[in-house]
Amino acid sequence: MWLGTSVENNRWAAERIPALSRTSARTLFLSCEPSLEQVELTPRLPYPRSSSAVQFTVTSGMRPVDWVIVGGESGPKARPMNPAWVRSLRDQCVAAGVPFFFKQWGEWAPTGEFKDACSDPREELVGEPDVCGLREVIRRVGKKQAGNVLDGQTWAEFPKLPQPPTAR
Repeated sequence: MWLGTSVENNRWAAERIPALSRTSARTLFLSCEPSLEQVELTPRLPYPRSSSAVQFTVTSGMRPVDWVIVGGESGPKARPMNPAWVRSLRDQCVAAGVPFFFKQWGEWAPTGEFKDACSDPREELVGEPDVCGLREVIRRVGKKQAGNVLDGQTWAEFPKLPQPPTAR
């Protein structure tokens, strides 16, 4: 059985992930959607998974997460998602060897531009300013047009399923 929980921010990550970890489900996954803030999963993911999964389980008492799904909010009242939040989750998953699935940007998508002032009411500046004081520009374009490409790549990883026993 696969069992997952929604983790839209750090508050719910701290509450829901330990409860998920206590279940007997074979595969544990997180649905970070809608992503409403930068979520820190590092304490809840083994680093690197191949060498420290056992150590992680013993020291934290938590089973490692097997899969992370991320997505933005859609609909007429959709809030923008900062691309840095998605990149952070992707980087945490890659470092831990956990499959990462980026489902969608939602209604808002990054434009690839950075500005220090916003003149277009359809745009929003997100994130901390870089060294030049610029912030990333995102624009409400609709869920379909926003798509699911992150930094030029589609991330659609899945956990490996256990192999069934072979017949004799």
